Amino acid sequence: MLGTAMLARTDPPYPAKYDTFLRSDYGRVKLWFNSATGDFYWEDPGRKLVLAGTGSLEFPNLGPIIFSFAGPLPGYDWVSVSLKIYGTTATGVMAVFPEGQPTRKVVSNFYDRDTRDDLPNTRQAPAPKPKPQPQRAPKVEGISPVPKEVPALQPPPGN
Repeated sequence: MLGTAMLARTDPPYPAKYDTFLRSDYGRVKLWFNSATGDFYWEDPGRKLVLAGTGSLEFPNLGPIIFSFAGPLPGYDWVSVSLKIYGTTATGVMAVFPEGQPTRKVVSNFYDRDTRDDLPNTRQAPAPKPKPQPQRAPKVEGISPVPKEVPALQPPPGN
């Protein structure tokens, strides 16, 4: 149950060692984990949390996948991670107690309603498409509102 605390990064240090990636619908929490070994990498830039460790996975009969970790990590007196994946929904929470601050607790919440749209950010975002210009009506020259073939209206005689 030993893990290592890491500095803020945009991607985990060894992306090949993780086979599952989840991105929270709210906030910017990202979670990578290895479903065979229990290795995890939790990143929450809003709370300035980036932690890695090894937890345990349980697969109850026809129930959710449950991932958990509890124990000390470097820089923290105690870290607790709980994640539940049921079908395509994932919910979780990580609570950390920084060393030397006995009453300070930082909580990072995770909620992902549809895990099927989660992809790790391995490439740079494509350049934005240029905004389309409004189309103007074509300019037509040489057309008279009263062509020669159509006689102009004449006032009635006697006026």
